[in-house]
Amino acid sequence: MLSRSVFQEKKLWITVGVCALAVILGGLWARRSLQRAQGRNLLNEQAGFRSPALEITFPRRVIDNEAGDELLQPGVRLGLWTLHRHQGPTDYWEVRLTDRGRRVFSIVGNQVLATFRIGTREVTRIVELEGNSGSRQVRFRYVWKELHPNLEVLGAAAPAPEREYDGEAVLLYENDRWRVPHWSTPELDDAVARFRTLQSAPGDGT
Repeated sequence: MLSRSVFQEKKLWITVGVCALAVILGGLWARRSLQRAQGRNLLNEQAGFRSPALEITFPRRVIDNEAGDELLQPGVRLGLWTLHRHQGPTDYWEVRLTDRGRRVFSIVGNQVLATFRIGTREVTRIVELEGNSGSRQVRFRYVWKELHPNLEVLGAAAPAPEREYDGEAVLLYENDRWRVPHWSTPELDDAVARFRTLQSAPGDGT
């Protein structure tokens, strides 16, 4: 009888322990889920994230090479600009905006700048969240809900609607509220960065 009583007591304590662990894990899961939802909502509230400008800048006179030609041809096909070849010690292309191109690009000095917004996007889920009560690093997935038709200027690197892309962000808690000082979206960032590799023709003043 004594051994049976001891066994039942041990079984009771094991049950209590399992229940307590389940409550603790459930609380942690609920807290983590809330933090992820807060992070998703915070990112979606950022106007610069939700509807970003296309931050493309490149020289008006571009050295004639295969890489430059590949980047500039989508704009030609879209009717945004024409290319005029100049021969000399260094051959180069001069970019001339068309009437259509001047609606979404501007020439400032010897630089061509995009002046339109890419579209609208939305964070769908937070896939990883690390950090403490004052600083968090998040990895997330997002989709484009709308895209500007002239975004095809990015060629094959142009994003597609309703396809998930990866992103990362830093969240900081300051003055009793969370803010997002930095985010990155590698695929889009890399597509835009390629235009910064275009080489300016000598004597272009850039």
